[in-house]
Amino acid sequence: MEGKTRKKIVRIGVGSIAFIGLLMTGFYLYLIRYPQGIQVPLNKEIGFSEFEFEAEEGAEFHLPTGTHITIPANAVVNEEGVRAKGTIKLKFREYHTAEEIFLSGIPMQMPGEREMYMQSDGMMELRLEQSGTALGIAPESELSVDLASYSNVGEDFRLYFLTDDKEWDDGIQFETVQNFRRDTALANLPEPPMTPFDPVPGEDDKTFTLRFNARTMPHLNAWNNTTFKFTKHLSGLEYEQAFRLDWDRLKISESDEKGFLNFNFSFSSLDAKNQLVKHNCSFLAKPLLSGTELEKAIAQFREDMDLYAETMEKIEAERQRIDQEAILLSRFTIAQVGIFNIDYLDRMDAVTVELKFDFEKEINPLINNIMLHVILEDRNSVVKYNFSDWDKIPAINEVVSLAAVLPDGTVAYINPAEYKKKVAVHANSKGIQHVISLKTERIENDVFFNKCIMKSPVSSVSVPRII
Repeated sequence: MEGKTRKKIVRIGVGSIAFIGLLMTGFYLYLIRYPQGIQVPLNKEIGFSEFEFEAEEGAEFHLPTGTHITIPANAVVNEEGVRAKGTIKLKFREYHTAEEIFLSGIPMQMPGEREMYMQSDGMMELRLEQSGTALGIAPESELSVDLASYSNVGEDFRLYFLTDDKEWDDGIQFETVQNFRRDTALANLPEPPMTPFDPVPGEDDKTFTLRFNARTMPHLNAWNNTTFKFTKHLSGLEYEQAFRLDWDRLKISESDEKGFLNFNFSFSSLDAKNQLVKHNCSFLAKPLLSGTELEKAIAQFREDMDLYAETMEKIEAERQRIDQEAILLSRFTIAQVGIFNIDYLDRMDAVTVELKFDFEKEINPLINNIMLHVILEDRNSVVKYNFSDWDKIPAINEVVSLAAVLPDGTVAYINPAEYKKKVAVHANSKGIQHVISLKTERIENDVFFNKCIMKSPVSSVSVPRII
């Protein structure tokens, strides 16, 4: 009887160990799994640009990147498929750098084949809502999108949609076009205004007086002993050449520019072949003042200079705004709201190394489920590695940084220079598995967020222009 009891206890013990083993295995698999969908790494993300439009009218809006969206009239529906009416809110944001992609938490790898990853040439998220309720696009309608493109992508790039915000579809074709709106805006920038006339000539200003025969040119008597200031060449010989010659005729007339005079000099001569050659010179100039008139002119000059500086500042600001726009655009239409990505699907074909970090001594990265983000700046992508895969980190001779968000919210960071020095140096060491220990820089959550935003083509708070 005692033997049977002992055997029963042994069987229970073995069964308990097996059960605990299964639990531990299940827990381990749970910890090393790669979560699906969007996983925002920090406690904040790039905000939406928002604007409102009337559903019955549709709208167009233009972002500082050059991205342009056209919404047809009556194109928005609610969950039941009924056309929405009244004021609709469009929420839109776009991602153009590896740092922005990191902040978004949007996956750049395929769930079933994690060695396949996406190289992005622009990613966008578009949502429609009314009174906080999500809306969609009518079945027979499409929204037209010109998404900013900062590189001339090849034929292997496709437009992907993140189905249910979890998995990428198989992608479709799109069109790369020139940003003609940018070209047109630059061409239509206003001409810089004429610099205000300074009534007090400086050392480098060109001044002159007229010497003429009062009997043969009586029409010039009013300008005798008057000093003029040269301001602008119009045609013919340049100023320096013109004042080395004797002219037969001179006509002075009022210019379209208030207060300025148009000087037209001309004379004819015979060349070596006894052919008649006509010479001319035309420029703008202004008579210099003195006394009370000069004081008034100086006061007016100061006012004009303030206005001139303000106008030039506005023109330059507009030029800088236009210059921020992408030269190329990815053009496509969408029939659903969500996240879209212009991507090239590639395989991470690189020498791999095993990385060990200083924070592993402070915490258990497996228990805390810490994800290592490999930020591939040259490839405009972010590849994620769970703790169980930190022996498969790529070593490549490119601009790469590493970031892991620790349980306290700080970011353990390896900058591109450190990556190149410690990791990329093994890029050609095929067949050898290197183990590399790294000391990370600890950066506060908010500071790291701002660090990423600084690399954006435009500020994330840029306001769209309604067309």
